[in-house]
Amino acid sequence: FVGNFIFACIYQATGLFEEKKIWKNGKKDEVINLSADGELIREGLIEEARRYAVDVLPMLIEPEPVTNTSLGGWLLDSLQEPEQSWKGYIRLSGKHLQFINRQARVPFQVNPFIYNLMLALKDAELPLGKFEYTTQQSLPTLAQMLGLGSIEDKDEQNRLVKQHPYNKAMRRELEIMKDTNLKKQKDGMLALYTLDKARKVLNDEAHYHPVKPDFRGRIYSRIPFVSFQSNDCGRYLIRFAEHKPIDNRTEFWMKVGISNAAGNDKLNWDKRIAWFDRNVNEIVNVGRMMDSNGDFSRAYAFLTQDFIEDAFCLAAIANEYVKVFVDKVQDYTQVFVIVDCSCSGTSIYNAWRLNRAGAAQTNVIDTPEPADIYLAVWQEIKRIAPARTFRKSHLQRLDKSKLIRKMMKAVYVPAQYASSTNEQHYKLEQFNRDVLKPANLHFKDAELDVLKKLWTPALDEVSSINTVVKWFKERTDEAIANGANEIKYTSCNGSVMHLTYPKSKARDNIRTLSHKGSTKLRERQIQEPTDEVNRVKLKNAVTANVTHLTDASALCAALWNFEESWVGLHDAVGLAPSQALDEAIEKLKKGFAEATSYNVWEHFCLDNDLPIDAQTPAPIIGDLDITDIQKSTYLYS
Repeated sequence: FVGNFIFACIYQATGLFEEKKIWKNGKKDEVINLSADGELIREGLIEEARRYAVDVLPMLIEPEPVTNTSLGGWLLDSLQEPEQSWKGYIRLSGKHLQFINRQARVPFQVNPFIYNLMLALKDAELPLGKFEYTTQQSLPTLAQMLGLGSIEDKDEQNRLVKQHPYNKAMRRELEIMKDTNLKKQKDGMLALYTLDKARKVLNDEAHYHPVKPDFRGRIYSRIPFVSFQSNDCGRYLIRFAEHKPIDNRTEFWMKVGISNAAGNDKLNWDKRIAWFDRNVNEIVNVGRMMDSNGDFSRAYAFLTQDFIEDAFCLAAIANEYVKVFVDKVQDYTQVFVIVDCSCSGTSIYNAWRLNRAGAAQTNVIDTPEPADIYLAVWQEIKRIAPARTFRKSHLQRLDKSKLIRKMMKAVYVPAQYASSTNEQHYKLEQFNRDVLKPANLHFKDAELDVLKKLWTPALDEVSSINTVVKWFKERTDEAIANGANEIKYTSCNGSVMHLTYPKSKARDNIRTLSHKGSTKLRERQIQEPTDEVNRVKLKNAVTANVTHLTDASALCAALWNFEESWVGLHDAVGLAPSQALDEAIEKLKKGFAEATSYNVWEHFCLDNDLPIDAQTPAPIIGDLDITDIQKSTYLYS
């Protein structure tokens, strides 16, 4: 109500807006746009608004600690209030709280090399990774696109536009241009926000990032844009404030970190180092690209090749490598190298099931070469596909591009957390349309139909996903049938998660403008929770939430008292390239073993008053010795 009142006043009094009729999805609609006068003062308005915007910045002192009753962080009371979620809540153990607050006490700085690189990209309007600064572009009118823009009589122009044989096609093309331009503007604003945030903390000797736990016990940074959990550009805009002295492992881990950023994280160690050595001249040039003796254009061309997966990570570590091992102007490092628990959900499932074959698919146990379950699904699809389903030349180009692995990963990750089959199929379609098609590597319609049919059987063959999801859904059904209005689960470190997922009911109807700018008023219901469980949502969510609490517990078990500076990314951890990283990996494997050897099947039943019944046995295979996790070469690599 208040929003509509304020907007109506501004609309009528200022002349900053105007209504336009457009065609959207084959239907006529009215939208509100800025008028010509409004466009002229847009930037001034944004700058004025920015002066009064609440800007959540890092802290210059250690944050107030997180507790079970306070989010801690900043001293302001309103910023310490725990967030509420209908989905559930968690009571964190003392050990888990120490883990969370240990992360909050890590001091950071802005990396000036990456900051200056972003300034250069902004000035040249060059995209890199998720950094895509662009200025606003003016678009042609429909009349101009139809070659009728020079007609001065607007009524005549409108008549000819309506009668033009290509009117409908050009309208559709103009809408696509507008959507594309809008996306570019949004990406450009994101780039500006990132730079603006970094500029405000650029000269801090050290700052801290307040964090918060979610209801699964995972850590989330509360700082937007410039954070260790931001996108690629925001993440590598920061570095540790602590100077970590170089040692006999620093050079190895820097080479590995750079090679990983170039998409080689699924190769064995020797191959990763060999890739670095073959490309060392280009890497050194990247590290010097902002210097007077660096070749910016050549470095940019290298960073934008399709096999480079994390350009800002590569650039940050390359610059550090040059300073430490080429120019030898410093004897310490401040960057971090991230090690990842391969395919965390499926790794956990197979450890729970003591499934040796599945564990080998996800690097939980030692293998001669790093395993890649995403490509394993793709290989299974090709194996079971009828002859001549896919074009041979197309498959060769796909495999060479590495995009097929990205496609499998895009669908596999939500699948392992119990997304519906329809959603998985939609993600296949979406990736084919949005990623493969622009690269001219897309599947034809008939090929995509077969790919969708083969996806589920291939997934079942190479993973433990459906077996685990089915067990949790069945036990959740039993608990609800017994009268439970929530599902509980106690982690190995004593944190207790409560999953509520209530049904909701409408409390009020509010008439509001469409968020897309349509002038049509719409009824929007204000929802409030009821005492009744939403059985479908709870059943679909329980596997993912127990899994997320398990990976949070694994990191907690490994790092709750680890005194090195580190950054946590749910199932991945970043540390300074040094012996500390080797030590952390051993701790991480031990923590993973501790969290997954905890009997999830029995504790889930005990927490929810369910019998441990031979009629509903846990899906344990039993041929895996959980201590073999410690021997894995590529878990957290």
